Amino acid sequence: EIKPQLDELNVEEKRKLEAYVRHSLRVDTEENRRELARRNRAMAAGQTDDLATVKATLAKLNGAADAGGL
Repeated sequence: EIKPQLDELNVEEKRKLEAYVRHSLRVDTEENRRELARRNRAMAAGQTDDLATVKATLAKLNGAADAGGL
């Protein structure tokens, strides 16, 4: 039902959607729900991370995925 709409997204929009979906899948505990809410507020306020922080976060997430944590 939403596939045609997704196909119309540009690459950056798809990346943001992917990040949201991956993160929302981990909203299984109160702690994770609070963290998701905090990150959503930060994004809505226009807060960003520097490249080094993003790379460190991605490395951590990739390590968790490789270990079966995601």
